[in-house]
Amino acid sequence: MTQGDVAPDNRPFPGVGSSLTISGMTGVVKKLSTAAALGGAALGGAALAEIGDPAKPPLRILVVGDSATTGPGLSDPDEIWIRVLAARLSDRFFVRITSLAVGGARSADVLTGQVPAAIDRDADMTFVAVGVNDMLRGVPLAVYETNLDAIVVALKPFTRLLVVVGMGDLGTIPRLLTPLDLIVRRRGRQGDMVAARVAERRGVVKPNMWALTTQQFRTNPAIWAPDLFHPSAVGHRVWADAAWVTIEPYLDSLS
Repeated sequence: MTQGDVAPDNRPFPGVGSSLTISGMTGVVKKLSTAAALGGAALGGAALAEIGDPAKPPLRILVVGDSATTGPGLSDPDEIWIRVLAARLSDRFFVRITSLAVGGARSADVLTGQVPAAIDRDADMTFVAVGVNDMLRGVPLAVYETNLDAIVVALKPFTRLLVVVGMGDLGTIPRLLTPLDLIVRRRGRQGDMVAARVAERRGVVKPNMWALTTQQFRTNPAIWAPDLFHPSAVGHRVWADAAWVTIEPYLDSLS
């Protein structure tokens, strides 16, 4: 199977996959994106966390992006994948996280609203987690690529390791009915390929989210929060696992 192919899935959610018409897609996507925006500010927005022993070497993590890093649907901010990752890193480092992420943000919002604040903060590790809302809202792929590229170019001089997160299989979102789930799956795949191009072009790091997360998101109902749109704590742990596998080879250089 090539990167552009879309594999079928058998998600374990009753009632998903039968009734949405083409004419209703735009409204549904707007409602889903609005839900992301309303829920996304719950645990994020210029948030600061310190994790670990202050006697250990410091590791400054900066996060920009959307609700993927703000934790809507979670009961505790420590369940957000970036904090789960930081807890693992605290075995070696005293971790300080600054998150500028805002729920519902698209790449243009990050570029104009978060990057100006981010470039004033030197970081050891920076995560750029944006693109899902671009794909759901129909932002042209070329526009997303231009914006993401500009974000990376702006932030790279101010961090030692920059990670472009990309996105996994958006078609697994339980609230998406067929054929919308198939369309969104393809859009997500294309968006992730854009993120991979930008990362390669700019010499930064990107996890293979499709290889590392898709199977679990397709088969485990516990991975979703009650809104059936955002990941639960289980889903965030899957994301943290993917991030850990990606950054672990670089940790010695950050010590």
